[in-house]
Amino acid sequence: MLWFILIKKVNNLFKELSNDKQNEILFMHNNILEECKLFLQTKELKYKNRIEAANAVAAYFRKINPKNEEDYNHFYETCDDYLYENLYCNMENSCKQRTKKIFDILEKNNGKKILEIGAGIGTYSLALEKAGIESLHILKSNDLAFRFLKFRMILHNSNIKIIEDLEEDCDCIFFLDVIEHTVDPFAFLEKITAKTNSIIFTHGFKIHTEKMGGYPQHFDFNINKIQKHLEKLGFEKQKVNVIFPPHYYKRKNETN
Repeated sequence: MLWFILIKKVNNLFKELSNDKQNEILFMHNNILEECKLFLQTKELKYKNRIEAANAVAAYFRKINPKNEEDYNHFYETCDDYLYENLYCNMENSCKQRTKKIFDILEKNNGKKILEIGAGIGTYSLALEKAGIESLHILKSNDLAFRFLKFRMILHNSNIKIIEDLEEDCDCIFFLDVIEHTVDPFAFLEKITAKTNSIIFTHGFKIHTEKMGGYPQHFDFNINKIQKHLEKLGFEKQKVNVIFPPHYYKRKNETN
Protein backbone atom coordinates (compact mmCIF):
# COMPACT_ATOMS: atom_id res chain seq x y z
CA MET A 1 0.00 0.00 0.00
CA LEU A 2 2.85 2.39 0.91
CA TRP A 3 4.58 1.64 -2.41
CA PHE A 4 1.37 2.46 -4.31
CA ILE A 5 1.12 5.83 -2.52
CA LEU A 6 4.74 6.68 -3.37
CA ILE A 7 4.25 5.82 -7.04
CA LYS A 8 1.07 7.92 -7.13
CA LYS A 9 2.97 10.91 -5.69
CA VAL A 10 5.73 10.51 -8.27
CA ASN A 11 3.22 10.32 -11.11
CA ASN A 12 1.60 13.53 -9.89
CA LEU A 13 4.82 15.44 -10.49
CA PHE A 14 3.84 16.20 -14.05
CA LYS A 15 0.67 17.95 -12.94
CA GLU A 16 2.84 20.75 -11.54
CA LEU A 17 4.16 21.54 -15.05
CA SER A 18 2.25 23.36 -17.74
CA ASN A 19 0.62 21.15 -20.37
CA ASP A 20 3.08 22.33 -23.00
CA LYS A 21 6.12 21.38 -20.89
CA GLN A 22 4.57 18.05 -19.94
CA ASN A 23 3.95 17.26 -23.59
CA GLU A 24 7.47 18.22 -24.64
CA ILE A 25 9.08 15.98 -22.01
CA LEU A 26 6.79 13.04 -22.74
CA PHE A 27 7.18 13.45 -26.51
CA MET A 28 10.95 13.11 -26.31
CA HIS A 29 10.61 9.89 -24.31
CA ASN A 30 7.68 8.35 -26.18
CA ASN A 31 8.80 8.71 -29.80
CA ILE A 32 12.27 7.20 -29.54
CA LEU A 33 11.55 3.95 -31.38
CA GLU A 34 10.19 5.62 -34.50
CA GLU A 35 13.10 8.04 -34.54
CA CYS A 36 15.56 5.16 -34.27
CA LYS A 37 13.92 3.31 -37.16
CA LEU A 38 14.35 6.44 -39.23
CA PHE A 39 17.98 6.76 -38.15
CA LEU A 40 18.78 3.11 -38.95
CA GLN A 41 16.60 3.14 -42.07
CA THR A 42 14.72 0.04 -41.02
CA LYS A 43 11.09 -0.96 -40.44
CA GLU A 44 11.88 -3.29 -37.56
CA LEU A 45 14.37 -2.86 -34.73
CA LYS A 46 16.84 -5.58 -33.82
CA TYR A 47 15.40 -6.08 -30.33
CA LYS A 48 11.81 -5.78 -29.16
CA ASN A 49 12.36 -4.91 -25.49
CA ARG A 50 14.95 -3.94 -22.91
CA ILE A 51 15.47 -7.51 -21.67
CA GLU A 52 16.56 -8.69 -25.13
CA ALA A 53 18.87 -5.70 -25.61
CA ALA A 54 20.39 -5.93 -22.12
CA ASN A 55 21.15 -9.63 -22.59
CA ALA A 56 22.90 -8.86 -25.88
CA VAL A 57 25.01 -6.17 -24.19
CA ALA A 58 25.93 -8.55 -21.36
CA ALA A 59 26.89 -11.29 -23.83
CA TYR A 60 29.17 -8.91 -25.76
CA PHE A 61 30.79 -7.74 -22.53
CA ARG A 62 31.56 -11.29 -21.45
CA LYS A 63 32.89 -12.08 -24.92
CA ILE A 64 35.51 -9.32 -24.97
CA ASN A 65 36.10 -9.47 -21.17
CA PRO A 66 37.62 -6.00 -20.61
CA LYS A 67 40.44 -5.78 -18.05
CA ASN A 68 41.28 -2.09 -17.76
CA GLU A 69 39.93 1.39 -18.51
CA GLU A 70 41.11 1.27 -22.12
CA ASP A 71 39.32 -2.06 -22.62
CA TYR A 72 36.15 -0.66 -21.08
CA ASN A 73 36.24 2.37 -23.37
CA HIS A 74 36.62 0.00 -26.32
CA PHE A 75 33.62 -2.01 -25.10
CA TYR A 76 31.33 1.03 -24.97
CA GLU A 77 32.56 2.40 -28.29
CA THR A 78 32.01 -0.89 -30.15
CA CYS A 79 28.88 -2.26 -28.42
CA ASP A 80 26.21 -1.14 -30.89
CA ASP A 81 23.58 -3.06 -28.93
CA TYR A 82 23.88 -0.43 -26.22
CA LEU A 83 21.86 1.83 -28.49
CA TYR A 84 18.86 -0.48 -28.11
CA GLU A 85 19.28 -0.82 -24.34
CA ASN A 86 19.29 2.99 -24.18
CA LEU A 87 16.11 3.18 -26.26
CA TYR A 88 14.01 0.99 -24.03
CA CYS A 89 15.49 2.36 -20.81
CA ASN A 90 14.66 5.95 -21.83
CA MET A 91 11.04 4.98 -22.49
CA GLU A 92 10.42 3.78 -18.93
CA ASN A 93 8.23 5.90 -16.65
CA SER A 94 11.06 6.27 -14.13
CA CYS A 95 13.13 8.07 -16.77
CA LYS A 96 10.27 10.41 -17.66
CA GLN A 97 9.82 11.34 -14.02
CA ARG A 98 13.58 11.77 -13.61
CA THR A 99 13.55 14.35 -16.39
CA LYS A 100 10.94 16.34 -14.51
CA LYS A 101 13.01 16.23 -11.31
CA ILE A 102 16.13 17.45 -13.13
CA PHE A 103 14.04 20.19 -14.77
CA ASP A 104 12.90 21.44 -11.35
CA ILE A 105 16.53 21.90 -10.25
CA LEU A 106 17.87 23.37 -13.48
CA GLU A 107 14.95 25.78 -13.97
CA LYS A 108 16.21 27.80 -11.00
CA ASN A 109 19.57 28.29 -12.75
CA ASN A 110 18.26 28.63 -16.31
CA GLY A 111 20.50 30.48 -18.75
CA LYS A 112 23.73 29.24 -17.16
CA LYS A 113 26.06 26.76 -18.84
CA ILE A 114 24.80 23.23 -18.16
CA LEU A 115 26.64 20.08 -19.28
CA GLU A 116 25.43 16.48 -19.51
CA ILE A 117 28.04 13.72 -19.39
CA GLY A 118 27.17 10.22 -20.58
CA ALA A 119 24.14 11.51 -22.47
CA GLY A 120 23.44 8.23 -24.26
CA ILE A 121 20.86 8.96 -26.95
CA GLY A 122 20.28 12.48 -25.64
CA THR A 123 16.72 12.15 -24.37
CA TYR A 124 17.22 14.04 -21.12
CA SER A 125 18.94 17.08 -22.61
CA LEU A 126 16.58 17.19 -25.59
CA ALA A 127 13.52 17.00 -23.33
CA LEU A 128 14.95 19.64 -20.99
CA GLU A 129 15.63 21.93 -23.94
CA LYS A 130 12.08 21.48 -25.26
CA ALA A 131 10.74 22.29 -21.79
CA GLY A 132 12.66 25.56 -21.71
CA ILE A 133 16.13 24.95 -20.23
CA GLU A 134 18.78 26.99 -22.04
CA SER A 135 22.57 26.81 -22.51
CA LEU A 136 22.67 23.01 -22.61
CA HIS A 137 25.86 21.21 -23.63
CA ILE A 138 26.68 17.52 -24.15
CA LEU A 139 30.10 15.90 -23.87
CA LYS A 140 30.99 14.02 -27.04
CA SER A 141 31.39 10.23 -27.08
CA ASN A 142 32.35 7.75 -29.79
CA ASP A 143 29.57 5.20 -30.15
CA LEU A 144 26.45 4.44 -32.17
CA ALA A 145 24.19 5.92 -29.48
CA PHE A 146 25.95 9.28 -29.82
CA ARG A 147 25.55 9.23 -33.59
CA PHE A 148 21.82 8.68 -33.02
CA LEU A 149 21.87 11.57 -30.54
CA LYS A 150 23.27 13.90 -33.23
CA PHE A 151 20.60 12.65 -35.66
CA ARG A 152 17.91 13.48 -33.10
CA MET A 153 19.35 16.96 -32.61
CA ILE A 154 18.91 17.63 -36.33
CA LEU A 155 15.43 16.09 -36.26
CA HIS A 156 14.32 18.40 -33.45
CA ASN A 157 16.22 21.54 -34.52
CA SER A 158 18.17 21.45 -31.29
CA ASN A 159 20.57 24.21 -30.25
CA ILE A 160 22.42 22.01 -27.75
CA LYS A 161 26.17 22.38 -28.13
CA ILE A 162 28.53 19.41 -28.37
CA ILE A 163 31.86 19.84 -26.61
CA GLU A 164 34.98 17.70 -27.13
CA ASP A 165 36.38 17.72 -23.59
CA LEU A 166 36.16 19.29 -20.15
CA GLU A 167 38.51 22.21 -20.74
CA GLU A 168 35.97 24.92 -19.91
CA ASP A 169 34.14 25.42 -16.63
CA CYS A 170 30.36 24.83 -16.37
CA ASP A 171 27.77 26.15 -13.94
CA CYS A 172 26.25 22.69 -13.51
CA ILE A 173 27.15 19.18 -14.68
CA PHE A 174 24.68 16.32 -14.58
CA PHE A 175 25.29 12.64 -15.24
CA LEU A 176 22.51 10.07 -14.91
CA ASP A 177 23.28 6.38 -14.34
CA VAL A 178 26.90 6.98 -15.35
CA ILE A 179 28.99 6.56 -12.23
CA GLU A 180 28.49 2.78 -12.06
CA HIS A 181 30.13 2.56 -15.50
CA THR A 182 33.36 4.28 -14.37
CA VAL A 183 36.45 2.24 -13.54
CA ASP A 184 37.50 4.76 -10.86
CA PRO A 185 34.47 6.78 -9.66
CA PHE A 186 36.58 8.87 -7.27
CA ALA A 187 38.94 10.02 -10.04
CA PHE A 188 35.87 10.68 -12.22
CA LEU A 189 34.30 12.89 -9.55
CA GLU A 190 37.56 14.78 -8.99
CA LYS A 191 37.74 15.57 -12.70
CA ILE A 192 34.10 16.65 -12.83
CA THR A 193 34.08 18.78 -9.69
CA ALA A 194 37.18 20.67 -10.83
CA LYS A 195 35.05 22.14 -13.63
CA THR A 196 31.84 23.10 -11.85
CA ASN A 197 30.25 24.31 -8.62
CA SER A 198 27.16 22.14 -8.96
CA ILE A 199 26.49 18.49 -9.89
CA ILE A 200 23.36 16.37 -10.23
CA PHE A 201 23.56 12.61 -10.60
CA THR A 202 21.70 9.35 -10.28
CA HIS A 203 23.13 5.87 -10.20
CA GLY A 204 22.24 2.29 -11.04
CA PHE A 205 23.49 -0.82 -9.31
CA LYS A 206 25.89 -3.68 -9.95
CA ILE A 207 23.33 -6.44 -9.54
CA HIS A 208 20.30 -6.47 -11.83
CA THR A 209 17.81 -9.20 -12.59
CA GLU A 210 19.33 -12.14 -14.40
CA LYS A 211 16.57 -11.79 -16.99
CA MET A 212 18.49 -8.74 -18.17
CA GLY A 213 21.91 -10.40 -18.29
CA GLY A 214 23.04 -9.35 -14.83
CA TYR A 215 24.66 -6.13 -16.10
CA PRO A 216 28.30 -7.35 -15.78
CA GLN A 217 29.54 -4.00 -17.12
CA HIS A 218 28.47 -2.23 -13.93
CA PHE A 219 31.01 -1.71 -11.16
CA ASP A 220 30.31 -2.14 -7.47
CA PHE A 221 30.55 1.11 -5.53
CA ASN A 222 29.46 2.42 -2.16
CA ILE A 223 27.24 5.50 -2.42
CA ASN A 224 28.14 6.51 1.14
CA LYS A 225 31.83 6.59 0.20
CA ILE A 226 30.95 8.59 -2.91
CA GLN A 227 29.10 11.13 -0.78
CA LYS A 228 31.96 11.39 1.72
CA HIS A 229 34.41 11.89 -1.15
CA LEU A 230 32.28 14.73 -2.48
CA GLU A 231 32.32 16.34 0.97
CA LYS A 232 36.14 16.11 0.97
CA LEU A 233 36.11 17.84 -2.41
CA GLY A 234 34.21 20.72 -0.82
CA PHE A 235 30.68 19.88 -1.95
CA GLU A 236 27.54 19.83 0.17
CA LYS A 237 24.38 17.83 -0.50
CA GLN A 238 21.30 19.93 -1.30
CA LYS A 239 17.77 19.08 -0.27
CA VAL A 240 15.47 18.13 -3.15
CA ASN A 241 11.84 17.97 -2.07
CA VAL A 242 10.59 15.12 -4.27
CA ILE A 243 10.11 11.38 -3.93
CA PHE A 244 13.27 9.44 -4.93
CA PRO A 245 15.33 12.60 -5.57
CA PRO A 246 18.53 12.75 -7.66
CA HIS A 247 21.75 13.49 -5.80
CA TYR A 248 22.30 17.24 -5.95
CA TYR A 249 25.54 18.78 -4.65
CA LYS A 250 26.88 22.32 -4.66
CA ARG A 251 30.26 23.69 -3.66
CA LYS A 252 29.95 24.88 -0.06
CA ASN A 253 30.63 28.54 -0.81
CA GLU A 254 27.97 28.44 -3.54
CA THR A 255 25.04 27.05 -1.51
CA ASN A 256 23.44 30.37 -0.63
